[in-house]
Amino acid sequence: MVKKTLIISAAVFFLLLTIFLVRRFFFSSESDLKQQSEVSQETKTETKKDDVAVNDRLIKLISGRVVSPVLANDGGKIIYYQDQKILTVSLDGKTKNSLGGYPFTAVEELTWSVNQKQAIVKSGQDFYLYSLDTDQAVKTKDGADNIVWSGDDRFFYKYYDPKDNTRSLNLSDKDGSNWKVIVPKLNLSYKKITLSVQPKTAKKCFFPFPDGKNQSQLECLEGEERKVIYQGNFGASYLWSPDGEKLLVSAVQTQGGNRVLLGVMNSQGGQYQGLNFPTTVEKCVWGNNSKDIYCAMLGPAPEQAVLPNDWQVGKHEIKDLSFWKIDTENAKKTRILEAKELSEAINARRLFLDQQEDYLFFQNGENNDLYRLRLK
Repeated sequence: MVKKTLIISAAVFFLLLTIFLVRRFFFSSESDLKQQSEVSQETKTETKKDDVAVNDRLIKLISGRVVSPVLANDGGKIIYYQDQKILTVSLDGKTKNSLGGYPFTAVEELTWSVNQKQAIVKSGQDFYLYSLDTDQAVKTKDGADNIVWSGDDRFFYKYYDPKDNTRSLNLSDKDGSNWKVIVPKLNLSYKKITLSVQPKTAKKCFFPFPDGKNQSQLECLEGEERKVIYQGNFGASYLWSPDGEKLLVSAVQTQGGNRVLLGVMNSQGGQYQGLNFPTTVEKCVWGNNSKDIYCAMLGPAPEQAVLPNDWQVGKHEIKDLSFWKIDTENAKKTRILEAKELSEAINARRLFLDQQEDYLFFQNGENNDLYRLRLK
């Protein structure tokens, strides 16, 4: 009887032990699975945050000294010069290719022809015509100290003649032939000059390099005749709209002033409208509609500063505060990047857009890196 009781008790004990172990295993497994699920969810969340950081609105697209970045004609990449090579990079920065290279010693600027097969290269004190097809460069005429494309695949340039110490504006074929003086004997205020061609026309235009201590004027050539488009402002600089119908202008309000403001006018210099926005045209780019502009807002300059001179030479720590879109027809302003979103000092230059205006690209004068700002 006792033996039978022991057997029953042992059986009950083992049954209870089995139930306990099964329950412990089940609930422990359920708890582990729940914990794993939470860890997995945390991992997914962290990955998502990393993705957001990588795809932030403002990113550095190319590091290092980038020279003359421009949008390629196909709209899908950017052409630039770096480390003695002509390179391209996709708009997302993931794909880079080399188109060619030439051992220029001190490249400052490249200006591409309309078909982007040739470029005017400024290297040190000399200018060259570089061919992408042959990967060769030919030095241009001595004495030319500023050259741009004339709009008809020729050169429009300023020439200095040391024999009589005179300066003139000229046209010529790319090989230097058919040389023609179109503006003789420029005065000393044009020792440094900005040349441009009015879009959609063949009009050659020019103005003195911006100097806040001196008044300047924008002139264009109509045939052989010089026509003053606008004059009187101190330190003025100008930027044509894509359709050639408007001019964006920046200038200081008083001689030697420390605050530069934007304005807009028609192609004849009339209907001037102040935009009440502190920056230079070098920190702006026109939208495709020739109506909107995208600009970096120039920060405040010290009281003793002379703009735009001191900004051009980096005399003072004058940084950009934010980025804006401005409707030039009504001066309506929309901020597209706030100051708190700038994690480093920015001094924007050479701004350009992609064809759809999804992105704004610019070089940072602090380090010459190329940045991309997502607009949409």
